[in-house]
Amino acid sequence: MATSDELRKVIAASAATFRESLESFKGDWETIPSGDAEGGDAEEQWTAREIAEHTIKSVGFFAGLVADTMQARPAEKTGGDLLTVADAITSHDEALAILNRVFKYVEDRDLIKRVDIADHHTFEATIEGTMDRAGTHLLEHAETLSAITS
Repeated sequence: MATSDELRKVIAASAATFRESLESFKGDWETIPSGDAEGGDAEEQWTAREIAEHTIKSVGFFAGLVADTMQARPAEKTGGDLLTVADAITSHDEALAILNRVFKYVEDRDLIKRVDIADHHTFEATIEGTMDRAGTHLLEHAETLSAITS
């Protein structure tokens, strides 16, 4: 079991990687990439903009799950229409600030608390599982954006 500090470090590193993938993005923001994408999932049909919008919106989702469980002030919604890469970078930074505001109060004893998620989610329905998934989700989509640019 990871500690809350370890999870926050992983999230910070994953968020930095996602931001770097936005900063270095040189592809077409609005066009679905052609060719064979790895993995064979629905993301093959997403534009870079849609990937960024989905990823940044999910940051608020993860923050909201933890805020609800901790009975804290609700997390603000994140994301929206990201017309440019610059919009995405700004929105990512804002979303990360919201996530950090919520996650900074998580202590190790809180990690086992259950979060209320729909059955279709595949991560563990605990604060630990939510925090872990926040980090892996950012990293997965950073890799996807980087692959589009390559």
